[in-house]
Amino acid sequence: MNPHFENFFAENSAHISDVVSYHLTIEALLERMLLRHLADPTALDFERMMFAQKLSLVRALGLIERPIFEVLRKMNTLRNKFSHKLGYSPTFEEVHALVVEAGRAGVDFSDGIDASDPAYARSLNYDNAGLFNALFRNVFYEIAWEQGEEFWQEVLA
Repeated sequence: MNPHFENFFAENSAHISDVVSYHLTIEALLERMLLRHLADPTALDFERMMFAQKLSLVRALGLIERPIFEVLRKMNTLRNKFSHKLGYSPTFEEVHALVVEAGRAGVDFSDGIDASDPAYARSLNYDNAGLFNALFRNVFYEIAWEQGEEFWQEVLA
């Protein structure tokens, strides 16, 4: 069955723009971390580097731990699927599983959705959009906080 392409202009466009926007925010955070820790950041062309390369470099410099690195890799995969697979829409359970993994990696979710099952998250009125927001926002804050108070103040100022 061929998809009706007109449907793709209306369906999932909010999720796509949200995920891409959230992803760009985390990418900017990774760049800021690299700028602070590289001896000569001008030696790198950040404009030509992909998210995965920046992420690997941040990990290689020891600026993030392996568990959060793995969560960020999966978040990047999620973003890539949205960007390159027309009509991609993960299930609630898939997004929730990534939230749970982020919680196990040390990301704080104050309402406990990271230690819950999908039914509990739904009972708190989460949908995919809410899970995306909680995931990307809390991962961002966790990474920024782990860089120290000065960095935290810098990125939130």
